[in-house]
Amino acid sequence: MICFSKSFSRMLAVLVLLGLFNAVNAADQEVVLQDFDVSHSGFSFHLGKITKSRGELTAETDFMLDLPHGIGTNNTKLSKKFTGQAGVVDMGEMSLAEIKEAPKTGYQPALSPSDIKVGHSYCFLTADGQHYGKIEVLGFDEDNETLTFIWQYQPEKTNQF
Repeated sequence: MICFSKSFSRMLAVLVLLGLFNAVNAADQEVVLQDFDVSHSGFSFHLGKITKSRGELTAETDFMLDLPHGIGTNNTKLSKKFTGQAGVVDMGEMSLAEIKEAPKTGYQPALSPSDIKVGHSYCFLTADGQHYGKIEVLGFDEDNETLTFIWQYQPEKTNQF
């Protein structure tokens, strides 16, 4: 039997916890995002949840579903009300696990509904312009104005997942 000192055990516990925060992955948890006009909500990768606002997109929000327009990101090119630098790029029909690296270029401030496809994954440059996230679309229902997805976020300033 191996015995460790209390200080070594604490240090080991801290290292394990820090390791857990290197890749925030909620691929096992489905998120259902409603249309912004109905719910006044969007999604924040760094918070790992749906965000609520009072009619305007908050700085913490990276993207929203805004029908009939599609997915809109928190990007000043999309609206002067927004303060972010977010963008989105379609990675094609692939799972989150298959995407090991987010592109550094090619991001658009929005996707039209015809560009949102079930089974496709999308990489995002977050609103701060320094981090990356990705989603895999599990469902998109224009009639009920919902987008269902799983996601992953890279909290380090790297495009590697």
